[in-house]
Amino acid sequence: TYASDEILEDSAISLGDFLSGPMGFAGGVQWHEDYACLRGVGGQQPRGILGAPGTAIVPRITAGQVSYVDTVNMLEAFLPSSKGAWIMSHSLLPSIVQMAGPEGNPSYVWHPDATKGISGYLHGMPVVWTEKMPYRGTSGDIMLIDARYYLIGDRQATTIESTKFGARWEYDETSWRVVHRVDGQPWLSHTITLQDGISVVSPFVVLDDEVS
Repeated sequence: TYASDEILEDSAISLGDFLSGPMGFAGGVQWHEDYACLRGVGGQQPRGILGAPGTAIVPRITAGQVSYVDTVNMLEAFLPSSKGAWIMSHSLLPSIVQMAGPEGNPSYVWHPDATKGISGYLHGMPVVWTEKMPYRGTSGDIMLIDARYYLIGDRQATTIESTKFGARWEYDETSWRVVHRVDGQPWLSHTITLQDGISVVSPFVVLDDEVS
């Protein structure tokens, strides 16, 4: 990116420090790395969990919704030895908070006292809300993952450099560039069939948009 030298001289804050902070290059790179690890298609970016061949797909009970039974079915497809976390689209928050458990009892899932805040756990595993997931009712709006089974090759930390003597020198502008080398993909190339010969599990489970 570029900025005129006059802006740099007159700025009330250091533009260089801003671009190196969480609202600048560093934060932007981290956001896109997280997104790619969840939803990337490979090639010039990490291979994400969603759509990977080793990810287990669980059909939902009702189109466009997430039910307590859906989460139980996802648990059944989750690798038994895994330590999981729920990755949920922020758009699902109203549905999940009001989700009823056995016999229609919502307090079985979430604490009924709203003054205590939203519970951070579902079935004993932490819940992470994020805008990086597909919209509710879409395949992948909720995942159950064990991040230990995702491999990341972090080859170069985020490097930010600036110069006044680049291609925009004749325009009296300073340029910044950011370099970040990273790749990633799920460790398993396919799902796992348990000893019973029927049950199929994975450390990555996605709720599909197809109805069972």
